[in-house]
Amino acid sequence: MPRLKALTTGTVPSFLDAILNIAESDTSSSLAHYDNILWQLKHNGGKRIVMFGDDTWLRLFPDIFSRIDGTSSFFVTDTVEVDLNVTRNVHPELTRDDWEVAIFHYLGLDHIGHLGGPDSPMMGPKQQEMDAVIKEIYSIITEQDTQRMKADSRARPTLFVLMGDHGMNDAGNHGGSSLGEVSTALVFTDIGMRAEPIPDDDLLAQLLNRRIPQVNFASTVSVLFGVPIPRNNLGYPVMELLERRSDEDKLRSLQACTHQIYRLIVANSGGASETAFRVPSLNQFKASDISQVLGTMNKARYLYARALDLHAQFLAGGVRAVDAVQAYQEALELASAHLASTFSNYNFVAILSGTGIMVAALGGYVCLQFWRTSGGGGSSSSQRLCLWTVGSLACYVCSMFATSNIEEEHQYWYFWHQTLWLAFLCTRWTWQDALAPLGQVVLLRIIRSWNQTGIKWAGSPDLRHYLTVVNPQLGWAMFGATLVVCNFAIAWTILFNPSYWNGCDNSNSSSSSSGRDADATTAETWGSAVREKDGGESRRAALAGVLSRKRARAVSMKGKAFLASFCASSILVFVYKVEMNQAWDIVAVPKAAFGWLVPASLVGIAWTVYALAGAGVLMALYSAFAQRRRAATYQAKARLLGSLAIELAAAILPVLLLLIRHYNAPLFILYSLQLALFTRCISSARPPPGHAACLALFAPSPWLLLSTMHHASFYALGNSNSLASLDLSNAYAGVTHYNEVLVGILLFISNWAGPIWFSLGWIVVITRLAESLPLAASSLEMAGSVVGSKVTLSNNEAAAALKHRIGDLVVQSLTWTHGVQSVCMLALSVAITVHREHLFVWTVFAPKYLYQAAWFMFFYLGTFSTLLITFWAAASLLVTS
Repeated sequence: MPRLKALTTGTVPSFLDAILNIAESDTSSSLAHYDNILWQLKHNGGKRIVMFGDDTWLRLFPDIFSRIDGTSSFFVTDTVEVDLNVTRNVHPELTRDDWEVAIFHYLGLDHIGHLGGPDSPMMGPKQQEMDAVIKEIYSIITEQDTQRMKADSRARPTLFVLMGDHGMNDAGNHGGSSLGEVSTALVFTDIGMRAEPIPDDDLLAQLLNRRIPQVNFASTVSVLFGVPIPRNNLGYPVMELLERRSDEDKLRSLQACTHQIYRLIVANSGGASETAFRVPSLNQFKASDISQVLGTMNKARYLYARALDLHAQFLAGGVRAVDAVQAYQEALELASAHLASTFSNYNFVAILSGTGIMVAALGGYVCLQFWRTSGGGGSSSSQRLCLWTVGSLACYVCSMFATSNIEEEHQYWYFWHQTLWLAFLCTRWTWQDALAPLGQVVLLRIIRSWNQTGIKWAGSPDLRHYLTVVNPQLGWAMFGATLVVCNFAIAWTILFNPSYWNGCDNSNSSSSSSGRDADATTAETWGSAVREKDGGESRRAALAGVLSRKRARAVSMKGKAFLASFCASSILVFVYKVEMNQAWDIVAVPKAAFGWLVPASLVGIAWTVYALAGAGVLMALYSAFAQRRRAATYQAKARLLGSLAIELAAAILPVLLLLIRHYNAPLFILYSLQLALFTRCISSARPPPGHAACLALFAPSPWLLLSTMHHASFYALGNSNSLASLDLSNAYAGVTHYNEVLVGILLFISNWAGPIWFSLGWIVVITRLAESLPLAASSLEMAGSVVGSKVTLSNNEAAAALKHRIGDLVVQSLTWTHGVQSVCMLALSVAITVHREHLFVWTVFAPKYLYQAAWFMFFYLGTFSTLLITFWAAASLLVTS
């Protein structure tokens, strides 16, 4: 939509247009009451206009077309029908004589780009299809024009314009400012323009490098068809298309266009009097050269006056026409560039009011945190939080005032993630404790090499390029291997985790039935045997017990159903991805083997994955509540919550893999390893010796580490702060027709899949922390007998203690994440206010603000907070019922 506005009105679209572009039902962006070239052609040129293709035209220009056949521009998974619906109208329409302007807007290439990028295997065949369509159109109009011009010597040829509204980057997306996204083809041709061979490569390069701003299209068409130029047009005609016109006609067209833009400059500078709009005279200026004229407004008036003077001299026979043409072009270029950079109006009072509210809210939050920590006896923890949190956030605040830092923000999160883990490493005192931080550093080195993002290094070689272009077979093999590894991980958890067939350590319970007591005793014996380092015979005996009939029946009641559901989801995800990308030849898997899974539409497969995920969540909840009474001790209840958290994450994992690009799937194994190492670091680390205890203050807070993992995982998937990195290819999985709410939800999940996975993993971490960290008797507010570092509690006391511990960890996670997100939002708001007149305010700062709003509202409030609070509520019911 923004590009169509630029093409038809000659204006620079607003940032709001880019946001409303995804709202198919939006009518506020309509150009029904905005001067545009189509309105001029219809009402002042008497042209009848027909349109076939992208239905965005119908939203922008209601009541303009005499005949239409629109197709949805947002259903990107459709790469076939969306073009066939246009092609079927080409020949019938070109043979009719009841129109003067026909628009055919194809979407297939754009959709393929979103799905698989410019190197997609579907790109070549689609380009050949477009070649055939262009050949058909040109052949028909050439034959018609030849016959018509033979019959009538005054007849004029048909103008055939071939163009694109945008390009794409290496990932197939667009919306940013990279060369591939803003560059597209523009061809004007008719029967009078004869193709000539290009003699050398230098001339070809010069032709391909000829750049024409999109805003020039409206004025060019207006001049060619003799209709008024749109009122707010900022462009000027393409002079090569006026070569066949007389000098008088060219100069008259340029004078009309220059005067129209000159009036815009006067209006935009505040001039409201009639004298301000008068045509300037060269006699008003004492300067003999433009270098002596100060101010853009005066420069534009001077150049316009000089062009008018040369125009008059040409008519009088004093100068050549080329001199006047060049003068007009100089005036137009200066005026157009000036207007394009100054069309911004701000409500400064509203900006300051909103920023002031955020400052007050953040100040109150900081005061509340200091009040909580000052009276809670956690001084060392508070100092740790302040030391690293203040330092890292201060760097972030400063980085928001530079456009290059915003474009390359992923480098900030990668740097701090590595730095915090190295700082954590410095506080470890045994080589066993040092392995986990070192593993984090190594994992991030691999993760950050997966997708080069940002602007500066976006085109540099990365693992994604190797897995999709150099060796696509390996990319699909790793995708399949990821699904296999996930299934093995689930199977291992089910077969070798006692909680799956017993639920917990229940040795302290006397209320269970004899059968349950026997199961609990055997499960405890098995668990102890597995943990023994030198008990080989005991381990084999335990494994034999797992495979006994009684255990097999118990596993089949819960684990096997969950494993079967996950396996089915994995197969469906694999088939969906391969079919959607038409990669059966690449994966070397016979399509016939899965033919019964591939219907005419992939919608059924996607919804089956969603349904199986929902079923997995319900199975996890049902199983946990069914076993809740068998968990009597604190540790048993914590293990039960841990099993529930793992099952919930595993149930949702296939949905996340469905909604990301296939080559990013192995990242989720690396993310899982990060979470496992993270849990080990903060739950089993040994305290430092007494003489070096002060160095423990340099250990970063787990909450700050969580924030860095959230953001690093987001950028590692190939995302950035540019709208071009938004991945639309998976936002239509399971969607039969465009639905803004559903597509918006899927779009968010597909782009924030990494942070969502870490949020699910954080719930697992919370349960492990609640299980492994020692309890302080003073925090329980209940009676209990303390023996050494262990706390012996009754069933009710254990439930209350665990509920309190889980709640405390959830509150700490939410409050510190809220602080980080609030500081990020406030810093960016101040930066945008300061740089509101910056050249890149709409291309860098505005998209970043949109992303930051999504982080705060959709991720922090809508996802992270919802997941943690919901789990806290479910855990409270589970441990107390």
